[in-house]
Amino acid sequence: MLSLQHHAKKRCLAPILALLTERVSRPEVAATVKALLAQAAPVGLVVSERMVNTPISLVPHALESLSLDIDWAKQHDEDPAERKSFDFHRLLLLAQVEKSGEAAAAPSGKGKKAKAAAGKAAVLAGVSFLRVEEEVLAEEAEEVSLVRGRLPGGMQLLLMILKPEALANAVPALKAVMCD
Repeated sequence: MLSLQHHAKKRCLAPILALLTERVSRPEVAATVKALLAQAAPVGLVVSERMVNTPISLVPHALESLSLDIDWAKQHDEDPAERKSFDFHRLLLLAQVEKSGEAAAAPSGKGKKAKAAAGKAAVLAGVSFLRVEEEVLAEEAEEVSLVRGRLPGGMQLLLMILKPEALANAVPALKAVMCD
């Protein structure tokens, strides 16, 4: 977990910020990301990668632990600036996906929320996830968008915008899928 505002001046973040703002394929999601990064409220970048040979049953517990660690840091970190940097307004997560064909056409709805939900559904209908936990988190996401360009091996990145409580909300579904 990385606070993008707290570490914004670090050179190593420049390519990531450019990726998040310039290569997102849905213009409305790119606008949302730019607006989030322009705010003073912290935005967190979740770095999602599972260690090789990690038992799949540990994944829900690791996500739950991350959520609890963020809550703890907001209240108990010694440095007040660090404490404030963990009070995330939104979280951004990049997941590796494979396009499974053409995404469904986004039906036009009335209103902003209906259009966002339709756009999210259209993107998710056209991808297959590498990791099941990211698929569950994508369902919790407010907005999703593919990132233009391919990774080695033909995979693509999917950007998710999540409320911080989405991490904790996803744990029961993950436990049902991975622990039973």
